[in-house]
Amino acid sequence: VPAPILDETNPPPTATPMYTVTGSVATPGPGITILVRGGAMDASGPTDPSTGIFSVNVTLNANATNDLRVVSLEGAIESAPAAVSVTHDDIAPAAPSAGALSASSSTCVAGVPTGGNVAGSMGAVEARATVRIDNVTGGRRATTSATDGGSFSVSIGTCRGDVIRIVAIDAAANEGAATEITAS
Repeated sequence: VPAPILDETNPPPTATPMYTVTGSVATPGPGITILVRGGAMDASGPTDPSTGIFSVNVTLNANATNDLRVVSLEGAIESAPAAVSVTHDDIAPAAPSAGALSASSSTCVAGVPTGGNVAGSMGAVEARATVRIDNVTGGRRATTSATDGGSFSVSIGTCRGDVIRIVAIDAAANEGAATEITAS
């Protein structure tokens, strides 16, 4: 029995407790099933006897990397495994560290900024998080990515005194609490 062919072997992290393994078997036929090991519990499902396509829902181990091994079974004969690694993460990043944040304003003409910058030094946010910056006062938004060390810098129009809200969003789309600072 040939190993299953998986549609995806390196999916992005997910906050969803269930992951659907999809793919096909090279030689379809009646009675071929799929078994997935490595999640919170083993999961199995049938293949389509004419196309070989399958879809099996697997409950993931919470907040862990789940190294799933997917085999096809024909009676007692088990294929070699195909592998997919799925990281479950439902923990939101910490709020950005206010002491590591700065918002510099630029010249403002009739309340309209000509520039400005918001930055976070190392450790300001979770490493590699998406950082969303909202100028609450001025109604502007910018996004950027944090470095491996959790620092970032982005240009966004700001005037002195504008309220700036910063939020970190991790790879599994978990959004942390906001931190607000005032542009100087």
